Amino acid sequence: LVSNMFYRAFILIQITECIIGLIALPMVHYGYLVKAALHINLKALLSLYFHICIVYAVIILTCRMYEAVLWLSYRNPCDMFPSRGAYHFYAVMEMYCLMHMISLQLVVGFERVVATIFVHTYESWKRTSPLFIFATFIFPGAVTLWIYHDVEFVEPNLSCFTDQSAVKLKVDFISVLVILFGLVGLTVQSILANINKKRTARLIDKPLTVRYQLSENIAGTTLTSYLQLSQVLATIVFSAMMLACSEVHLGLIENERDINYIIKEGVIPLAVAILPFLTRHLLKKRQIRRNNLIQQSVLQPTSVYSVMLEQQWK
Repeated sequence: LVSNMFYRAFILIQITECIIGLIALPMVHYGYLVKAALHINLKALLSLYFHICIVYAVIILTCRMYEAVLWLSYRNPCDMFPSRGAYHFYAVMEMYCLMHMISLQLVVGFERVVATIFVHTYESWKRTSPLFIFATFIFPGAVTLWIYHDVEFVEPNLSCFTDQSAVKLKVDFISVLVILFGLVGLTVQSILANINKKRTARLIDKPLTVRYQLSENIAGTTLTSYLQLSQVLATIVFSAMMLACSEVHLGLIENERDINYIIKEGVIPLAVAILPFLTRHLLKKRQIRRNNLIQQSVLQPTSVYSVMLEQQWK
């Protein structure tokens, strides 16, 4: 397996994805996201999501480098297998990061629902961000503890991310649950998009302050909709492949279990690598629309005032 060219090429692609993510994520976070005119709750959640993605990329990259050192320096076949401590650490950390990403996707969706319902007063909700942040830690911590609390990690595997047979049923259950969460998240985003589309059509009849608040809420929801769409789809594909790797064995190659899980591991790093570029594009697009709205808000009363002056001087 280690000498297989397809296997080596895939590992190289995965490492490249992680490096791209580690370079681009901090640049976009501090160059665009931190400076973006977003509600404090949404900005805090997106910032945390970026940091979890960075931790995830570090976990994947260091694990692959560790495994590569084992494969290149082994003296007997047993030396190629990761140590029990490394296996334990990387497996648990990967699961926690994945669950935290999913938890953040759910909480961001909930935050946008709250922002849509209480759109007229939500701008004053400045002290609720710690509650949203705290909520994101509950689900990943509970799931990771439930899966691994009684696992001894005695089953040898070439990859630290190949799950132990003892956790197979639990991982399958979580995979199904994640797919359901993803579908619910996509449904919620679709509903919010329809609500905001109707609100956009009625903006012209609103006062300037209300129009600005509605526009900011719609812009924030649109931003998160596109970001969540890409991340939720990646999560659904990842979970579906997790189930396929666990249940489907075609018998076409040797070490099929390791190959399947390694292919599955390429989905989330790809989504992490795409995330900063998509965020940068959406934030720049949002800033252009925001500037246009501010310009219109200034020009409209000015033009009305000019018309009034002309009428008075006639």
